[in-house]
Amino acid sequence: VGVGEGGMTITTTNPLRITSFYEYVVVYTTYSTLLTWDKSWKLQGDLAYRWSMDPIDRKTWTFNLVENAYFTDPANPGDRSHPVTAEDVRFTWRAQTSADVAWVGRDNKKRIRDVEAADPRTVIFRFDRTYPEQLADAVDGGIVPRHVFGRVPFSEWRSHDWSKERVVS
Repeated sequence: VGVGEGGMTITTTNPLRITSFYEYVVVYTTYSTLLTWDKSWKLQGDLAYRWSMDPIDRKTWTFNLVENAYFTDPANPGDRSHPVTAEDVRFTWRAQTSADVAWVGRDNKKRIRDVEAADPRTVIFRFDRTYPEQLADAVDGGIVPRHVFGRVPFSEWRSHDWSKERVVS
C-alpha cells in the first residue's frame, strides 16, 4: 500500500506488527482501544463504557465493554456478526505479550499478570504490583479480532500477509 507524497510503503495491516510511522497512521487507527483521550486529554471510553480499579488490592482493573462494537469487513460494513468481546481483549493481550509476535509495545504489558474474560462484556486485568501507569498499560494498543487473527499461530505473525485480513473495529 502506498501512502503520502513520497509513496511510503505499508508492509502490514496488523496493528501489533507495525514498525513505521506511516503504518501507525493508517493501521493503528483502524482498531479501537478500550479507552482513548479526547482533544483535552481527558480519558474517555472507546470499547469500554465503564472501568474501575479494585480499591482494596489496587492491582485489579475491570472494564465493561460496550454492546454496539463489532469487527467489520470494510467490503461489508453492515455485517454485525462479530461483536467485540472480552475474549478478543484477552486474545489481544496474549498476542501483545508473545515473544513470537514481538509487538513494539510489549514492555508496556510486562506487569500484567493475567487478563480474564469474566463474561462476554467484562474483562479483568490483574497486575503483579501497583504503579502509576497501570491504566495506561492496560489500554495500550488496538483490540484485534480473535476469530480472524487467531487462525494464524503467533509464530507465523511476522511472515503472514496481513493485507488479506480485511477487518476493522
